[in-house]
Amino acid sequence: MTPFYEHKNKHKYLERDLKGIVDGFEYTTKKGRLTSKRIPSLIEKIHYARENMQSEGFDPSEFRTVQGVIVIEDFPPISGYKGVKIIGLQDVPSLQ
Repeated sequence: MTPFYEHKNKHKYLERDLKGIVDGFEYTTKKGRLTSKRIPSLIEKIHYARENMQSEGFDPSEFRTVQGVIVIEDFPPISGYKGVKIIGLQDVPSLQ
């Protein structure tokens, strides 16, 4: 059985990583030191999808809105961040 403090730390790191996906940062630990690197943010990708639907072959009139969602295998430590839903795999059938 995993000690509680390790479980708590895993949730803290998972929350950091999920927020990083939305904000555009990828985190790694090298030799015990946390580093981050800039990656395209999910917010930027959502904006691109909204602005370029037609050029990518989609009819914008068929969509009410474009929203972001992150799906993880387990139960997420947070339900959303900056307008992006964060759900577990078990919650996918409830998406509308």
